[in-house]
Amino acid sequence: MLNSKFATHILSFCIAAATVLFSTSVSAQETAQETDQSLIWPNFRGPNNNGASTTAKPPTTWSNTENIAWKQKIPGRGSSSPIVVNNRVYITAAAPADANAPKPLSREKLIAKFDEDGDGQLSRPERRKAVDHQRASVMQKQKFMVLCYDRASGDPVWQKVATQATPHEAHHPDHGYASASPVTDGQQLYINFGSYGLYCYDLEGSLKWKRDDLGKMQTRGTFGEGSSVAIHNNMVILPWDHEGQSRIEALNSDTGETIWKTMRDEPTAWSTPLVVEVDGRKQIIHTGQNYSRGYDLQTGEELWKASGQSQRPVCCPTVFGTVGFFASARGGSILQAIPLDQKGDISENGIAWTITKKTPDIPSLLLSENRLYFTDANNGIVTCVNAETGEPFFSPQRLPIGGVYSSPVAANGNVFITGRDGRTAVINDAVTFGIVSKNDIGEPVDATLALADEEIFIRGKDHLFCVRNK
Repeated sequence: MLNSKFATHILSFCIAAATVLFSTSVSAQETAQETDQSLIWPNFRGPNNNGASTTAKPPTTWSNTENIAWKQKIPGRGSSSPIVVNNRVYITAAAPADANAPKPLSREKLIAKFDEDGDGQLSRPERRKAVDHQRASVMQKQKFMVLCYDRASGDPVWQKVATQATPHEAHHPDHGYASASPVTDGQQLYINFGSYGLYCYDLEGSLKWKRDDLGKMQTRGTFGEGSSVAIHNNMVILPWDHEGQSRIEALNSDTGETIWKTMRDEPTAWSTPLVVEVDGRKQIIHTGQNYSRGYDLQTGEELWKASGQSQRPVCCPTVFGTVGFFASARGGSILQAIPLDQKGDISENGIAWTITKKTPDIPSLLLSENRLYFTDANNGIVTCVNAETGEPFFSPQRLPIGGVYSSPVAANGNVFITGRDGRTAVINDAVTFGIVSKNDIGEPVDATLALADEEIFIRGKDHLFCVRNK
């Protein structure tokens, strides 16, 4: 229910909708788009940092053979999402430096290899051996790669090895060492490999600068690293939440030099920050387990904070008008609408409205006009609410897909939600629920789809696909 203290925000919400998200997130991507139309899908949340494109008209039907313009084998693992700039597609990946290094085994192969008593299950000693094998298989020296493909043909244009390093800890078995997605301002690419460095390339693959002195993260459960950076004008915003001393840091986008650094009292999280403008002042909003916070863009000063999130947030915030949305779903379920023009600790009285059921975990929020879409944790169940009030447009609906890590995206009157099994449900981008089509790429998918003009780029477990109506 709407907090009465914030009833006046309804008016600003309505104005925002009528003026195409007045005072919404202001980012380097949007600034560049005023003069550079090549920025099509510049980060994993799209050109407006909300998962929606107002220009794309992508296909709504495909299979692993139908409407596949091309597919390209990816030389390595990762769940980072593709981005699209003009006629190029960029992704990241990581692979063992030694091609003969042991590889992680599937559950079935683990049982076959370590089931010494032949009962079809692993005893505790057998499980220890299996875990030791998996850790040894991933903690080999890795090549951390940046990959560029021709958008029309799928042909590789260039491939760079940013660094080679032996990881200091393992990663979650679902992923690899390349989970953070690339980001671009239309001139340069910003690649975050976390403990293994932050790298800036031009669009032709020339290294402009690198920071390999950032430290080493110790993540919860050795689940690995995965937060992408945010960019705005001449700043790169680097999140660094882990089990050690957490921080948020602003770096010069042309040189990589640190502009400011603010310490954070936060454990591991995987959310990506967002730059917004409220009342003429630019701030960075960022989700955390202890507090969601707003920071002054120029100085790193904390402006406000609000508690209430659950454990290790992954879902990235988005903005409608002057209100930010923050969500998580591990060890609790929460979605908070927070007016961003506040000061200090606003935990008690500063939340406009709250939802405490079926909120997203790994997938981020999708905002299309005033419709806020989100999944139920990592399940193939979608809800759509009114961003102004939090009231549901439609109640949770089960989709014909499996579990979900990919964030929902929208364009041309449709919403695309992709399951980890590679199936995508296309639904109406509307206040009433309706399924438009069901599609299967034939390969597991954890990355978020990139929508570019009349194409969709899907990063699967092994291939990068271009979906295009034939």
